[in-house]
Amino acid sequence: MLFSLIEQIDFFSQPIYFLSMLLLLIIPMLISLSFHEAAHAFAAYSFGDDTPKKQNRLTLNPMAHFDTAGFLMLLIVGIGWAKPVMINVKNWTQFMIVAVCGPLSNLLLALIFAILKAVMILKLNYDGAFASPLYFMFDMFVYINIMLALFNLIPIPPMDGSRVVSWLLPTDDLKEKYNSISPYCMAILLIGFFVFKWNFLYIMTIFVINHLYNFLGSIL
Repeated sequence: MLFSLIEQIDFFSQPIYFLSMLLLLIIPMLISLSFHEAAHAFAAYSFGDDTPKKQNRLTLNPMAHFDTAGFLMLLIVGIGWAKPVMINVKNWTQFMIVAVCGPLSNLLLALIFAILKAVMILKLNYDGAFASPLYFMFDMFVYINIMLALFNLIPIPPMDGSRVVSWLLPTDDLKEKYNSISPYCMAILLIGFFVFKWNFLYIMTIFVINHLYNFLGSIL
């Protein structure tokens, strides 16, 4: 899905332009996925869990969080993931907070780059030589991060949103039963997106982006 944004560029007639636009697409992907997992890692570490530190996950270095399958899925299909951070926090409340920090970090990144683009266009009126590729990269940061936040907030295991549901369930037995279905749910999600072309995530992402830019335009 994301790769389709540049696949119309003829590599053989415009190789430099094609590779430049591909790089401007890959950079937001790597940073966004890394930011998400690093947020989990630092949140868990703040609760005294040193598991992320032992796994060298307390970093924004994309190579520490890189997952080949998840990266290719994000590039081709439009949904993806990084290497999950293993955590060992003390209770469900901490587990929920650690989980929510991932999507919140993506929403923060999306807001930062949306503000940057809005300011450069509405306040600085920047339309220089680098405007087009720069705005393309900003748009990718906004789109990818909002998509990652919404995708991870889907309330089925093992998504981050399921940790909030687990926290709300009244007994540990219900929590365990609910989370035991995670292998099947993830498979169903991937089949739905990849085979049946579910597009509700795309629709929601565009809806949020439009309202975000409309809001920024009204206050700048």
